[in-house]
Amino acid sequence: LAWAQPPMLMVSDPHRAQHLAEGKSGSAGCAAHLAALADAYGPEVCLVSLINQAKGAEVCLGHALAREVLRLQDPALRYVPFDFHRECSKGRFDRIQRLVDALEEDVARHGAFE
Repeated sequence: LAWAQPPMLMVSDPHRAQHLAEGKSGSAGCAAHLAALADAYGPEVCLVSLINQAKGAEVCLGHALAREVLRLQDPALRYVPFDFHRECSKGRFDRIQRLVDALEEDVARHGAFE
């Protein structure tokens, strides 16, 4: 699983996203990246996905990431999908609180933002 996207790109190339999300060699890279995060920040890792879960090029990427997390079967790894596009569309940024609430225990456990 690998992903690259220029910052502030409003329209992604769906063919590129599909190709990257289906990459088989990415599994080892994903596992190595998560292991490096665990080494750097502690054994419990929380992945937060803000990508569009319903439509567009990002859907296949979100599904691929969810599959990787399931494949790893690591109880110390938590995956939190939050469809930022759907939740906060039309300027409803107050809905970010839903994500903050969902991450409250993780943030407290890691001691972030103290």
